[in-house]
Amino acid sequence: MNITIPQTDVTIAEYYARLQTLADQGEEPALLDPLQVAMNYISNDIGMGQHVKLDQLVVDNEATADDFAITPESILMGYVFNLSLENHSFDFDNIEWLTMEDSARFKGLNINPDEDMPNGFYILNKYTYTDPLEVTEDTRYSIVDANAGALKEVSKQEFIEYFKRYTDFVPPCVITKKDGYVTSIAEKYMP
Repeated sequence: MNITIPQTDVTIAEYYARLQTLADQGEEPALLDPLQVAMNYISNDIGMGQHVKLDQLVVDNEATADDFAITPESILMGYVFNLSLENHSFDFDNIEWLTMEDSARFKGLNINPDEDMPNGFYILNKYTYTDPLEVTEDTRYSIVDANAGALKEVSKQEFIEYFKRYTDFVPPCVITKKDGYVTSIAEKYMP
């Protein structure tokens, strides 16, 4: 299956010419800011619930062609299901972790921070579907050490055993991916 991004009924050249005209006429000023364009692309075109904030993006005007050969590292947050010692794949349900810094989005999402954020965060999981992800022998696993107030690296088996104790609610994890494989899975601290 070949999916063209952006999906449009006109040619790509016509689509971008129209965007340029809107920007030139001042109707879409965000199109003139590379960070806002990147944020919009990641959030709306890549899909899978990926969201970034402007302060997470950096414009690198000094980039060379060789820089584009370096594969990026992706950081996702969500729920880990079906992780086992016998299998290298597991199911991942992506979420968005919202804090007061995201207050501009609250109205559109019908979030009342006084009622919906007693601990200072809100977990947005609009679409509950899972994606298969793969670990390797080198994947690192970390859990929250309540006594130390920090993450503690553990074995895959210890990680699986630790998460078995949760029955009603499983804490989210921060997943780091590179070159198509999960390099680390770390429990997200829940205040």
